[in-house]
Amino acid sequence: MKYSVVIPCLNEEKRIGILLDNLLNQTYKDFEVIIVDGKSEDNTLNVINKFTNLMQIKIVNSKKRNVSWQRNLGAKYANGKNLVFFDADVQIKNDFFEKINKYFEDKQLQLATTWIEPDSNSRFDKFVCFCSNKYVSMSKNFDPNAYGSNIIIKKEIFDQVNGFKIDMPYGEDKDLVYRVVKKNNYKYYVFKNPKIFWSFRRFRKKGYLNTIKNYLSLYFKVHIQHIKLHRADYLMGGHFFD
Repeated sequence: MKYSVVIPCLNEEKRIGILLDNLLNQTYKDFEVIIVDGKSEDNTLNVINKFTNLMQIKIVNSKKRNVSWQRNLGAKYANGKNLVFFDADVQIKNDFFEKINKYFEDKQLQLATTWIEPDSNSRFDKFVCFCSNKYVSMSKNFDPNAYGSNIIIKKEIFDQVNGFKIDMPYGEDKDLVYRVVKKNNYKYYVFKNPKIFWSFRRFRKKGYLNTIKNYLSLYFKVHIQHIKLHRADYLMGGHFFD
């Protein structure tokens, strides 16, 4: 098995089926899907079960609702040599894995992410993605960063650094990439293509200005002041945003 796609999930009945359909229609097929569900209270599992006979899917029940815990748990069940971490609300084009696999073969990748596109036609959403893409690309050598919704890493390296830190409710993705690149000197690639479609539902639900202020505040607290946050400071789960 070449890739294991790990998806932490909580009450995502409106979104998970779209991503699974994207995965089902990939032109490159050598991957499995591991969905780690945090005791969803909606029809998430019913939606997932519609795909279990169509491709290789493992459903792992997590005793904790914690995105890092769920990602780490999914990695333990993975058979693939490479881990692909998605969130349940992202979308990908049909050639995503075909292009990623070519990069892995050509460059012998150890850690990578890709640029993002918005799940809307909003000019502001596109501007936010443009700024984010430029930041992730330009800072990859001196301040490496990536979103947990879109991280590709060799499993042996992920295991070596002990995965995501479960006591970080925010910034666990940046922390993982930083430890892999800065502390262990592995090569990090940021690809412009293929892209993932990133959900702006948090922005639409909570308000754009409030969401941006919240992101900046969390970033400052975690990465500048090194304050340990509580789980409630950064929520996961479809029922909060749909």
